[in-house]
Amino acid sequence: MKIVFLGDSLTWGQYGGNFVDVVASHLPDHEIINAGVGGDTVYNLYQRYESVVDEYDPDVMFVMVGGND
Repeated sequence: MKIVFLGDSLTWGQYGGNFVDVVASHLPDHEIINAGVGGDTVYNLYQRYESVVDEYDPDVMFVMVGGND
């Protein structure tokens, strides 16, 4: 299963660790993709959403943002 995490710097792992790497370590049989970008807001994710879906064609996608809004 291909799982994408779309978000801001908290998703990317800029501050205090990277939870996406932790998820990946617990799901070794799945493809885990970190599509977090530092500084992104809800509007930035809205703008990037379709291109991320087109690029990765995920089975599951988590969209998380909030630190910059």
